[in-house]
Amino acid sequence: MNRALKITVGLLCASALVAVLLRQIALSKARSEHEALETASQEAQRLIRENADMERLRAENREIEALRNETRDLHKLRNEVRQLREQAKGLAQVQSENQRLKATVVTRTNATTPAAAAQPLTTLDQVSYFGMDTPEATLQSFLWAVRQEDVRVFRNCLTPERQKEMESQSEEQIRVKMREMKSQFKGFQVAAKKEVSVNEVQLGLQFFVEGQQEQPKAALPFKRISYEWKLDVAP
Repeated sequence: MNRALKITVGLLCASALVAVLLRQIALSKARSEHEALETASQEAQRLIRENADMERLRAENREIEALRNETRDLHKLRNEVRQLREQAKGLAQVQSENQRLKATVVTRTNATTPAAAAQPLTTLDQVSYFGMDTPEATLQSFLWAVRQEDVRVFRNCLTPERQKEMESQSEEQIRVKMREMKSQFKGFQVAAKKEVSVNEVQLGLQFFVEGQQEQPKAALPFKRISYEWKLDVAP
């Protein structure tokens, strides 16, 4: 074999070797890229799963918050139903009192007159919410608020001036006063009624207080504001 042929064979072998090496390099690079793509695909799948879990948790949190709101609304409705039931207890008595007042025509004077009829002792457990159509109804509603520790009704039974005087007191301070009244108060009896003017009335009350031999008496003033009678005394 002459020299030229040897050189040609050598070049062909070298070319074949280079081609093999280039192919191996290309295959290695392709494998690396494939592995990188696989890793990226797995990471993408993981992120998709995490996003789905996060969305599910958000949905569960929204459901939990909705249930909490519904529970709060349910408690509020139950409280309103309880108050309405308490108010309904005295509805028949209010209607009877209104009919009696409409059927009774009296001459208004500044003199104090005895109560229209001898009223029995009324205990704190017997009072009901009667609204504020008459001074007697307002008195019952006020004492019902004391028994129930209902600060809203308690304040609403008072004249605006007396309500303003109580603005500095917290609801807890007012409830403490209510508890003190409940711990001593046994009952009351309306003994007299004085019509000071068309819009002012005083009720003479005989109170029955725990632990006292001489039971206190008081004349409680009431003022008519719009169509309601309000108690004009600071509790």
